Amino acid sequence: MTDNNESILAEAAAPAAPAREQFQDAEAAEQRRSELVVAIDGPSGSGKSSVSREVARRLGLAFLDTGAMYRALTWWCLEAGVDLQDEEAVGTAADQLDLQIGTDPRRPSLMVAGTDVEEAIREDRISESVSAVAKNQRARAVLVARQQVEIESSGNRIVAEGRDITTVVAPDATARILLTASEEARMARRNEQLGGDRSEEQMTTQVSERDAADSRVVNFTEAAEGVTLVDSTELDFDETVDAVMDVIRRSAEQVQAEADAAERAEQDSGDSEERNEDSGERTEREDEAGTEPGEEHEPGAKPGEQEDTGAGEDGAHEKSGEDG
Repeated sequence: MTDNNESILAEAAAPAAPAREQFQDAEAAEQRRSELVVAIDGPSGSGKSSVSREVARRLGLAFLDTGAMYRALTWWCLEAGVDLQDEEAVGTAADQLDLQIGTDPRRPSLMVAGTDVEEAIREDRISESVSAVAKNQRARAVLVARQQVEIESSGNRIVAEGRDITTVVAPDATARILLTASEEARMARRNEQLGGDRSEEQMTTQVSERDAADSRVVNFTEAAEGVTLVDSTELDFDETVDAVMDVIRRSAEQVQAEADAAERAEQDSGDSEERNEDSGERTEREDEAGTEPGEEHEPGAKPGEQEDTGAGEDGAHEKSGEDG
């Protein structure tokens, strides 16, 4: 519905209940059509963050890096001297975390208690410690709730990436994708991101061991039902973005077709109910009138009686006059 139509409706008198419901249904249907939530999961080094950010930029959507939220909590715990093995303490830190995350894919930002931690959370000490925080169930529950709020705050127009977005955070997303690659490709990409000077042992710790630890909490190595797998092992960055965009297009078309079919079915059901109501009202009126369907009687006459023409009364007067 256009802004002009919304203004006209707002200025008009409130419609009757059935009409108001029709307007609400139309607005809800239009809102559903405008929603586009893209959920992307994947292991370390799969390229999900950079690919998701570029997809969001191309589509004009918000961008949510949920992994950065776990890293920010890890940074906060280390700065505060919280023992990462103390589940209760980490859970309390998650409850109290003063986190502001920017969702503009062109200018992503991350603040903790007023401190910009966008670069600090990428340090080796964070990468080596974040799994201890990510497996904390209380911390996960807190951060998942925040992630769902971010998605809703975007007007449900967002690309969210992480490890449990397709299955936990946004299982009803328009498009659900598992982005993966071979272990060798992922380790090489992550090393390049970090400057290319990490040893094989360091990369094994940051990629393979972290994935193994996190996979004990949530399965991001196999595509769940309804999730599309995109393997980027043999693809460069642009090719991977194109492959993800293609999945989103096909998923959006399918969702649109299902929504249109549901709307037509609802309209057909409403038309059928209206016809039944009209038929019932006609039958009720005919029953009250005491006629068979289609039968008519003269206005003012009682059912089953003929109209009194007054001939008998006139005849009585004439006879009385003659007698007199």
